[in-house]
Amino acid sequence: MQKIINLLFIPWLQVPKRFDPTSLSIEEMIEAISLSDAFGIFFSGATAIMTVFIFLVYLKNKEKIYLYYGSFLFFMLIYSLLFIQGSSGLLYDFQQFINPNNRSIEPVTILSFSFYTLFCIELLDLFEQDKRLYRNLKIWTIINVVYSILYFVFYDFFFPIRHTIYDIMRVFIFSLSFYHLLWIHLKIESPVKNYFLYGSIAYFIGSVLAVFRFAIDSIPFPFFYKITDSTYFELGIFFEILFFALALGDRMYLLHLEKEKTSKKLIEQLSINAEIKERENKILQEKVKEKVAEVSAAQIKLQKEEKIRLEAEFEKNLTQAEMLARRLQINPHFLFNSLNAIKYLIQSKNSEKAIKYLVIFSQFMRQILSTSEKNTINLKLEFDVIENFLELEKNRFGQEFTYHFHIENRSLLNDIYVPPLMLQPFVENAIWHGLLVSQNEEKRIDISIFTKSKNEIILRIDDNGIGRENASLQTKAKVHKSLGISLTKDRIKLYNQTYKSKIKFNIIDKKDAKGVSKGTCVEFIIENR
Repeated sequence: MQKIINLLFIPWLQVPKRFDPTSLSIEEMIEAISLSDAFGIFFSGATAIMTVFIFLVYLKNKEKIYLYYGSFLFFMLIYSLLFIQGSSGLLYDFQQFINPNNRSIEPVTILSFSFYTLFCIELLDLFEQDKRLYRNLKIWTIINVVYSILYFVFYDFFFPIRHTIYDIMRVFIFSLSFYHLLWIHLKIESPVKNYFLYGSIAYFIGSVLAVFRFAIDSIPFPFFYKITDSTYFELGIFFEILFFALALGDRMYLLHLEKEKTSKKLIEQLSINAEIKERENKILQEKVKEKVAEVSAAQIKLQKEEKIRLEAEFEKNLTQAEMLARRLQINPHFLFNSLNAIKYLIQSKNSEKAIKYLVIFSQFMRQILSTSEKNTINLKLEFDVIENFLELEKNRFGQEFTYHFHIENRSLLNDIYVPPLMLQPFVENAIWHGLLVSQNEEKRIDISIFTKSKNEIILRIDDNGIGRENASLQTKAKVHKSLGISLTKDRIKLYNQTYKSKIKFNIIDKKDAKGVSKGTCVEFIIENR
């Protein structure tokens, strides 16, 4: 009991016995209180109560935020006990045990700051809001803990330069703390952010004043030195504890509101579920009474759905059949011309040319038959068909024209799909109504394919014939060409309605500077979606 009495009252007995508060000025009164360490005892008592309370809350809730804040308060309590003057009994023994030659002051201060940082992370939920800031503060905490341990273990080694180390660490701590507080102020959203910022500002103002009081002896304000450095620090911590207590209280209140809101929603949901079940029971009762009518309605609904499905299937099959029919309309024209050519060569007793022509014709026929039941083919197969067609026409007309393929990227030929024989009507028109009636010495067709953009492929059929205007003067050419273009438009339209990829084409009349026709260019734009 005597030790407890000494612990509580001896610091007060350091004041002169004939102490009359009314006889002192405000500065003298503050100095007396500071020197008697009355505030230190008050701060230690308040911190001890808060520490016990926070740890009890942690034991109940098991939330890390209370463990970190309780640890912060615990180290602040140790710090304040180390600076109580005139101690005796248990407190004196404690001070001698933990603080020989001031070894523990710096580690205790830095460890408290480390737990303050961890408390900040949990209070503001930084892991969810800003992972970069969360990572920075975690690393900063680890550095502080390692520094505290090294300082305590190697204190005798650091002793000659301890003031330099102290100053350097404070520069780092204050700079990074200001930087991170500014970051939190600008980037973090939290209902308790203001409490945290106010408490942190009080904490760091007290810390800065304590550092100035400890490290600088030449500040031109004598009153500044009436208060000890530990008192400045404890004052900052005291106000910080008040704001953090408000923050925790507000957090608890918000969590309570959230729980109430969740409970209310759960009750409302249960009520809604009960009403739904009641309505469902009534509906089930009605369904039992109207079972025959519902079965009939369900059958009618199924019949309607089946009808819709069959209609959709029919429309799809009709579209595919129409595409096939329009494609087959072109094939008899090829066969008629080719068979006549073979017949003519045989009758002319030109066996070698007839055999060559027949081989090409058989290849062409196999390709036509292999694609006749397909809705689309890739450009490689389409180009093979067109090349055989060009060879047939070239041999038939005695090498009167030449053709050339220009392929930017051969992998495109395997990846791009088009309706079968899409190019043939235009190639045929170019030969019959552009080149064969032309007076040019060199008659040629250029078929090229290249990439315009990421999703667009350009395919061109380019000839140097007489052009559309001159060809249109011939009645037969006009009718035949119009029919081929019309069929191709219909097939492309059906293709665009059926597939995701879209095809557009333009026919361009090429002219020189004087307006004289230089041929025709058919350009297909294939949008590969």
